[in-house]
Amino acid sequence: MNMTHDTPGALDFIVFAAMAFAAAFTLAWGLSPRLRDWIEQPKYRFQKSVEGYDKVHR
Repeated sequence: MNMTHDTPGALDFIVFAAMAFAAAFTLAWGLSPRLRDWIEQPKYRFQKSVEGYDKVHR
């Protein structure tokens, strides 16, 4: 079986598209404090719930 890779195929496109989206998302996350706050909001909500649970069950 010949496994040479001369022309880009669908898998290459998917990999490069995923890398481009990841880079764009990381750049947007790093440059936009509003986006960062919106993305991380569930984490802070969960932490607040855990702290409330710990206070009640001590």
